Parts: sequence; C-alpha cells; structure tokens
Amino acid sequence: MVFIWRGWGLLTIPLIGVVIFAGLFAALWVTETLQLPDWTKIFEFVAIFLVAGLLNWKLGRYLNRTGLPGARHDLFFIRMEYWSVPVFLAAAVLLASGLYSL
Repeated sequence: MVFIWRGWGLLTIPLIGVVIFAGLFAALWVTETLQLPDWTKIFEFVAIFLVAGLLNWKLGRYLNRTGLPGARHDLFFIRMEYWSVPVFLAAAVLLASGLYSL
C-alpha cells in the first residue's frame, strides 16, 4: 500500500492506532479486574474512540495552524484533523449498536 502524506500527516495512523489499542487493552483489563458487567465495555470503547479522535483533532489543528507558512500536514490529501471524523463516526456506531443491544 502506498501512503501519500505531507508534513507530519503520517502521524495520524500510529496516533489513532496506538491510542485505540492501548485504550482497549486497558479497558478490558479494568473490566475484568473489577469484574464489571459486560454492558460497560461498550461505553469504555466509545470513550476510547472519542479520546483517539480528539487527540488527533487537537494535534492536527495545532500543527496546521502553527506551522510554517504554506506547510500542511495531510494524509492522502486530507488534512490531519479531518481524519478524526471517521473515528467519531465509529464511536457513534459503537454507541448506537451498544444501546440497541441492551
């Protein structure tokens, strides 16, 4: 697969991936350690996706606003902060499916 990026735009992939992976691992560990009911996992997953999206949004906005004139931070010609929108949509789908299954 070919990645097309400009500036620090490639940082989007590991940032979102690491936050989601570490958050899911921590959430599952906490849920199993504290023996919380299974329905709480869906809210933990939604919170993790929201945190990953917010971190990427804030970093992308910071880099694109404070960079040198003309410097952009893109991944596949889309600005870094706009890659948070699919993560927010995934959180909304997780929340809707979790609430529907209750």
